[in-house]
Amino acid sequence: MPGTVNTTHVMTWNVMQGGGKRRSRILDQIAESKAAIVGLTEIRRNTLDAWIDGLTRLGYTHIEHSC
Repeated sequence: MPGTVNTTHVMTWNVMQGGGKRRSRILDQIAESKAAIVGLTEIRRNTLDAWIDGLTRLGYTHIEHSC
């Protein structure tokens, strides 16, 4: 349909050194943002599983990482 605008909300966040104790608050903010695509930087290997679990609980089903 001409004139229709489709938008996709994208969020990026530098969680700084794996996120630590801030992880749950960051996940809350991601949930509130309702972003379709989220890019997180400075995720550490030792926190990767917790991030994947949290993002999966929020409904993100396609998760890629470089760890």
